[in-house]
Order: sequence, then C-alpha cells, then structure tokens
Amino acid sequence: LPYRTFLASKYGWPSNKMIFRHLNATSLMQYSVTSQELGGSRWAAFRDQASAEAFLNFYRWYLGDVALDKTGRDDVKRKEAEKEVVEFAMQVYQLDKASMKEFLKRVIQIQRNFRRKLAMIKLAKSTRRETQRLGAERRYSQKVDKVGKASRRTRTPDEIRAWMITELELKPKLVDAMLALVPASQEDETQV
Repeated sequence: LPYRTFLASKYGWPSNKMIFRHLNATSLMQYSVTSQELGGSRWAAFRDQASAEAFLNFYRWYLGDVALDKTGRDDVKRKEAEKEVVEFAMQVYQLDKASMKEFLKRVIQIQRNFRRKLAMIKLAKSTRRETQRLGAERRYSQKVDKVGKASRRTRTPDEIRAWMITELELKPKLVDAMLALVPASQEDETQV
C-alpha cells in the first residue's frame, strides 16, 4: 500500500508490527479501538491523538464500515450528524469556522444553564413535597404521641366509668356490671 506509506510518513504513524503488538496486548479488552486508546498506547507510538484519528479514518476509508463494530459505526454517524449541523448553522447564520466555534460554545452554555435551571426547579419541587410529607408525618406522630401518653397513665375506676358512659355511650348499669366483673387485682392495672 504505497498510499499508506505516504500517509504514515506524513502523520507519523507507527509500523504495522507496532500496531499488531498493541492489538495483541489489548485483545482481552471488550471495547472497540479508539483514537484515544491508540494515541496513548505505549506499544503503538503515535505522535498524538490526531495522528491516531487519521490512521483510523484511513482504514475506515480503505476497508469501509466493516472495520468498525456497532459502537464505532454509531460514533461515526454521530460525528457526521454533528458535522452536518455545524455546516447547516454556518450557512444559515453566515458564520466562518472561528465564529462558528464561538457560536456553538454560547449555544452549549445556554443549554447547560437551561438544564441547570430545570434541575433546580425539579429539586425544589421534590424538596417541597418531601418537606410537606415529613410535616404531615410529624403532625400525625405528635397526635399519636399525645394519645399514647394519655392512654399510658393509670386511670381510676371512676374515670373509666365516666369514660365508658360518655365516650362509648353505654348505660350506667351496664358499666357498673362490667366493672364489677373486673377482679380487684386487675383494677390497678386497667388502662384505657
């Protein structure tokens, strides 16, 4: 491949032997080969990441998309879609490449601020709901606690009799008969 030899000298690509050594050393890894991986490899000595990117682009051009796995193909599609969006925006807004980079930077900053604002609103709503829920639980537990404290104290037979007549609306004769059935030893332990 004379074209590969020319590009190797232009971009500073390593030899095929060095590439093969890198692929052998990383063959157990379950991800596709990326320009970041090749650029940082100690076996395949690329000049920089751009050189590794050019290497991968050459083999994709030479072999076609069969050289890529699914994630690689998805990555290429994403990059091509981004490129199309940038070119379209350059035409619509009549910007050059330098201005376009600044424009995209501002758009990303606006999107980031908008997403942050939405996240803050969502967090405030969930915090407010949680505070309301905790407040309701606290009020309920205070009521239960008051009832529990009141019910834990020992009541006298006269208090029990008055409670049964007023709250349960039982007839006084029935209440007297029920209290007469309670042995004297249990009267002291009776709680309502």
